[in-house]
Amino acid sequence: LEYYDPLCHGILLLGLDAPEAELKESFRIAAAYSMCKGFAVGRSIFGNAARDWFAGKIDDSDVVDQVADNYKIMIRYWQEAEVEARQSNTNLATG
Repeated sequence: LEYYDPLCHGILLLGLDAPEAELKESFRIAAAYSMCKGFAVGRSIFGNAARDWFAGKIDDSDVVDQVADNYKIMIRYWQEAEVEARQSNTNLATG
């Protein structure tokens, strides 16, 4: 990838309000590429919580908790995907 665009310092995976299971799989695929540095999945993190908050279904504390929990889940998925990618790369190199 660096060959085609030497000025590119990395890529962020966009979520586009995708469901959690799709994001987890996308993270797994993207983490295998060193150019992918992380993710920007805001709507997937805060979308449902914001909709419920604006509708009066949850209070301020609940929306903060839900957004924080969703963000932690996404971070965990990304970290797990990175570990899996490193292990796969190590297995290819030694295999």
